[in-house]
Amino acid sequence: MTASAHGSPSQPRVVYLDANATEPLRPQAREALLEAAELEGNPSSVHRAGRMARALLEQARDTVAQAFEVAPLNCIFTSGGTEANVLAMHGLGQGRRFLVGATEHDAVRKGAPAGADVAVLPVEASGRVKLDCLEQALAASDVP
Repeated sequence: MTASAHGSPSQPRVVYLDANATEPLRPQAREALLEAAELEGNPSSVHRAGRMARALLEQARDTVAQAFEVAPLNCIFTSGGTEANVLAMHGLGQGRRFLVGATEHDAVRKGAPAGADVAVLPVEASGRVKLDCLEQALAASDVP
C-alpha cells in the first residue's frame, strides 16, 4: 500500500492507504493517455478521425493481448473495475454459482446476473477466505 500524508498546521494529518485509487501512472501509460486524448474521433466512425481513433484502440488491444497471450478479440476495455467485474460475471451466464469472500467489493458481491447464486464466504482476520468454508462450498453438489 502507498501512504500519502495530507495536512497543514490547521488540519490534522490524514494517511490514505488505498493504493488502488492513488497509484501513479506509469510513464508509458501517461504517454498513451495523452496521445489518445489528442484524438477527436469516435472509433466506431468511418471518417478519418474515427479511423485514427480505431487504429489506436486496436493497437492498444493488440498490446494487451500479447501481454496476456490471448486473441485480441478477447480483450475488452471497460471504464473501471466495477464495470469489468459485472461484465465478467454476466458473461459467465445465469444459473451459475459465485463463491466470493466477504471482503469483496459490492460490485462483486451484488453484481451477479439474475438467477445466479452468490455465496459470500467468511474471511479470517488476515482477509483470506476461511479455507474450511471454501472447501465446503466447493464440495456442495449444486456447484456447477
